[in-house]
Amino acid sequence: MKNLFLHTSGLESFIHYMAEINQLNVSSYILNKFKLEKLDKKTELCLRLYCYSSYHIVCEWILGKHKLKLDELVDIFDISMPVPLKKYLF
Repeated sequence: MKNLFLHTSGLESFIHYMAEINQLNVSSYILNKFKLEKLDKKTELCLRLYCYSSYHIVCEWILGKHKLKLDELVDIFDISMPVPLKKYLF
């Protein structure tokens, strides 16, 4: 992965694609689990922001920009989750 990110122009495409897929999957999970027809705009935008920023940070971590253990990175994702998402994902 690191070699791919460093030697191609695929990093931004990867982040965009994975964030979109993750957003769709998490949104679908929330809608199904809580039997909702759609997410309110605030929750939808918080989910989008969280998905994009998470994938960007993961890619930076893969590239060695953040010297963290995996469990430390997971902890950061937990504490940085937007409040509107916590009621659905915790």
